[in-house]
Amino acid sequence: MGALEQGGGALLMVTVLADVFLTVLYARVGTGLLSRRLAQTTWAMFKSIPAGRQRPLVLSLCGPAILVLLVLTWSMDAPTWMSAPVVLRGFVAVR
Repeated sequence: MGALEQGGGALLMVTVLADVFLTVLYARVGTGLLSRRLAQTTWAMFKSIPAGRQRPLVLSLCGPAILVLLVLTWSMDAPTWMSAPVVLRGFVAVR
């Protein structure tokens, strides 16, 4: 099981690093692996908020929200998933 966990962690790390590279360093529209879906989903959620006259204000907050979510996804994705089996294994062992 250890090799499977390491392989999954390595694959996740490569995916996140590739997304960072394609989004930040190779700045072309729609080249990211995770960021494009995250941005589209966040935009759809913001568009679905019934804000009435405040709609332009609500939609103007979508860009900063996408940026924060993307950085959080990049920073939390690999460490969280790579350490999860160790945390779970330790929890089961303590029990």
